[in-house]
Amino acid sequence: MILITGINGFLAQHLLKYCLAQGEKVVGIARTAPLIEHENYTHLHEDLVHCDLEKVLPEGISKVFHLAQSSRYREVPDGMGDVYQVNVHATQRLLEWSRRHGVSHFMYASTGNVYGNTKQIYTESDPVNPHSFYAWSKVLGESLCKSYAEFMKITVFRIFGLYGEGQHNMLIPNMIDKVAKGDVINLAQGQGLYINPIYVEDACQLMMGVMENQDKNLETINLGGPKKYHLGEIVDAIGQVWKVSPLVESNENDITYLVGDTTKLQACVPNYEYMTLENGLKHAIGE
Repeated sequence: MILITGINGFLAQHLLKYCLAQGEKVVGIARTAPLIEHENYTHLHEDLVHCDLEKVLPEGISKVFHLAQSSRYREVPDGMGDVYQVNVHATQRLLEWSRRHGVSHFMYASTGNVYGNTKQIYTESDPVNPHSFYAWSKVLGESLCKSYAEFMKITVFRIFGLYGEGQHNMLIPNMIDKVAKGDVINLAQGQGLYINPIYVEDACQLMMGVMENQDKNLETINLGGPKKYHLGEIVDAIGQVWKVSPLVESNENDITYLVGDTTKLQACVPNYEYMTLENGLKHAIGE
């Protein structure tokens, strides 16, 4: 049985549907009511920070995907207490429960932002250099996870450029909205940020693949797409789906990068065929 925390979030909902399609039994926990019903799905309407995990969580859970995050992560500084509680305190509570109850594999959703923005492509061996409270809280969560690697398999996924249908108020859906509305998009040197986007269903399948294939007790893995694109290219691709010409203006700001090297990911799940950016955008847009 699989436990997914933050079950009503974007990635978690897609992972839930994928797991159910594979015949897995899933328990999900969230602060909000269930979004779907299924005979193999049990929803726990609980706060992971404060609930009694011994009473709330059932026996028989062997795998944990800890995807929960605070909805207040953009509220700086007022929401940072809740961010800490979810990303650090709840992580430790869940790790300890997992140790006590014989969980065999614990997977933690971190972020590529833990690296900062000082180079073009980041490998898992690069030092962390977070520039925000949110990223720092993820570093602390990662450290807690690693301290439990003697008790169970641990995977830390540092996620880059996640996108897909149902996502809101993030980089790619914001670009989609701007192109649809005909808004001017201002990009550094006509290019803007470089990312390696990953379609959400690819992310789910790759996470499950890592779960099945991981040999070592502790792995930190960049979870992103195999190709890097600058925002100008992504905006052009969105325009092709909409059959419009996006309005892009160039400025003299420095080009920035948030790209994760995925060599380790591809070695762990070899020969995986990724969704192309063009097809992924069509799904995200609903075409």
